[in-house]
Amino acid sequence: MPLPEAIVIRVASESDYPAIARLQQQCPDAAQWPLGDYSGCNTFLALLEKTPAGFCAWRQTAPDEAELLNLGVAPAFRRRGVARALLEALRNTASGALFLEVAENNHGAIALYTAAGWTPAGYRPGYYHHGTVNAVVMKKGS
Repeated sequence: MPLPEAIVIRVASESDYPAIARLQQQCPDAAQWPLGDYSGCNTFLALLEKTPAGFCAWRQTAPDEAELLNLGVAPAFRRRGVARALLEALRNTASGALFLEVAENNHGAIALYTAAGWTPAGYRPGYYHHGTVNAVVMKKGS
């Protein structure tokens, strides 16, 4: 059996929004944004075997700080390095410290971020699901 192709990470364009919408639908833990909302931030699309496998959206909030806003990987492509490749693309593109919020009950995501070098930096009570789920603020870098 041939080895899978390398993960390709590229900047998403408006023509990628339908693929991102399909990825979002497969990722209930990712924020379910309307498609047009992606035009207001930087978005990466991950391709594996030439198929959209994952995405992340982020913004540079200050010259020395950026925020990961949304990340999702299709279930069929999980545990194959897609999320790590997206996080690495973010680290290589954004300037300064990186921040994110993650639902405290999203243990898989917290494990992923921790393994990638993110550390807890704060807590937001009632941040998700109409005030019923707390958020862990995580940080990477200085």
